[in-house]
Amino acid sequence: MLLIWDIHINTKMKHTILEELKKTINWRPEEKNIIFGGDFVYHFSYDRAALLEFFMYCIDLFKQWKTVYLLAGNHDRLSQHFVYEEAKQSFDILNQNSENQIFFITKPRATSIEGQEILFLPFTIHESDITSFSPELAQNLDTRANLSVTIETLKSSENKNEQFSGHLNELIARHSQKAKNLLVIHHYYIANQQFPGIQSKFSFKDKAISADFLDHKNLKFISGHLHRAFTYKNYLCLWSFWSTTPWEINELKRVCQFSPEKELLTLQEICLNPYITVNAINEKINEKIVEETRKNIKNSHIQDIKKSDQRNSTIVTKDYPDREKISLITYNDQDISTSSSDLIEESFLSKIKELKIKKKNLEQVNNLLEQLNTQTKDFHSNRADWKKILTEFIMSRYPNNYSQYETILKELEII
Repeated sequence: MLLIWDIHINTKMKHTILEELKKTINWRPEEKNIIFGGDFVYHFSYDRAALLEFFMYCIDLFKQWKTVYLLAGNHDRLSQHFVYEEAKQSFDILNQNSENQIFFITKPRATSIEGQEILFLPFTIHESDITSFSPELAQNLDTRANLSVTIETLKSSENKNEQFSGHLNELIARHSQKAKNLLVIHHYYIANQQFPGIQSKFSFKDKAISADFLDHKNLKFISGHLHRAFTYKNYLCLWSFWSTTPWEINELKRVCQFSPEKELLTLQEICLNPYITVNAINEKINEKIVEETRKNIKNSHIQDIKKSDQRNSTIVTKDYPDREKISLITYNDQDISTSSSDLIEESFLSKIKELKIKKKNLEQVNNLLEQLNTQTKDFHSNRADWKKILTEFIMSRYPNNYSQYETILKELEII
């Protein structure tokens, strides 16, 4: 099966995204199960035309006798409705007389794919979708005491999101008790867990899965919600499909082929719009320097993926990303009017997308790059920071109408 996360499609990027999707899926033409892990909408910016083109491509995959799974993400809703319910009705008609299917997963779904027991957990809007799922499992919960206490405490909380988290974790506990080898494919955060290289830390108020599950040997988790790949215990976090913000610096994105029978992960590099920082002090930036930088980034990613002894990963990469898609970022301590020709070989500049020159004292560059690597990679996903920034901006800009905006944002669960 192929696992593809967070495509965040919009009009500006739709042709690039769709072309890369076709290349990616053709990379493994024998794969019959394609799983999209949520967040089809670009940061709550609903682009109907772009989404429809993506759904048309899903129909093309359907015609190729592939089964497509579309997991709902937290961006894929307008108020209390998912953005693709209209398309779901059409796909349900296609599914009626066909062995392969297109599944819109907006509620928990338990299934078996290629011999692997899988529990799909979309970012569900209604708590009732969680509590009403698999009622036959609603008794004899036998799990570790501290997890059971957490579930009951959450379910009795006055906070609605903590109540939701309680039911969500209870659902996982019951299914893990039933299945000996369960893979949970989800679009949630992990509560109270600091992951390597990730600055943000989330709580059950963000609708989250208990970190206690990460020690369970009969469980494995896969998500791509944080846009950055790593393994931690039994949890694999994958990349988003492209760098949706300039904060995703030095991220060479990949898609994942998962072979349950062999417990094998194969990662294929994709490069839609990489942002790469380059620090060339004694010579002009050239292709050799950029290639060396890219190799260092790749090796770092491989180490992040291979840190867990619970997974067996094989890395497959392209020889080199498409140069015309690369955005290079460099720093200098000269006058701000320094031209690009002073910093990069002109023959190479014409081959890349752009060069961004930022004024910075050179002795501070290494510290800056370290900060970028450890702090801003996940800036886009730091809900706490964004909530505060957004709230303060609206209060200062629209003080008389703040209560109305606050009501809408709470309905969308943005704040």
